[in-house]
Amino acid sequence: MQFRALIAWPLSLIGCTSLGDLSGEYRGAIAAQPLVAFSSEASATMKVEVHRLDALFGTLTVSDGTFSNASLQRVVSFESDRLGEATTRTGALLSFIGTIKVSGGSFAGELATFTISYLSSSRVELRVFLGANKLFGVFNLRKA
Repeated sequence: MQFRALIAWPLSLIGCTSLGDLSGEYRGAIAAQPLVAFSSEASATMKVEVHRLDALFGTLTVSDGTFSNASLQRVVSFESDRLGEATTRTGALLSFIGTIKVSGGSFAGELATFTISYLSSSRVELRVFLGANKLFGVFNLRKA
């Protein structure tokens, strides 16, 4: 019962009644940031299934070809990381951390790191980065 309450607390703060509410297709554009290594007009489509806090499965496609139906690999060892229940000045969020293989461009084949931060059940921030100043981008995604 206590475990169920721990899951329900962060979900209720972002407007969800179950982890299944986080599953679906999300789309959006890259945020204007200095040092972004993606095309300034890049857009992303992320398809995810969330079954448990330690079980996120999905794919990412970015319009500039950096990622093409690339598999999101959740880093399970971070499941007790407090980032998963962080609160920001813009509201509560639930986050997942993982790796993803770059599909195209000069970093093809390398593993990048991603964070998926749920700001609500329909709004997500996706951050992707690789090494020091190699690849970086923040995408503001909405449920399709």
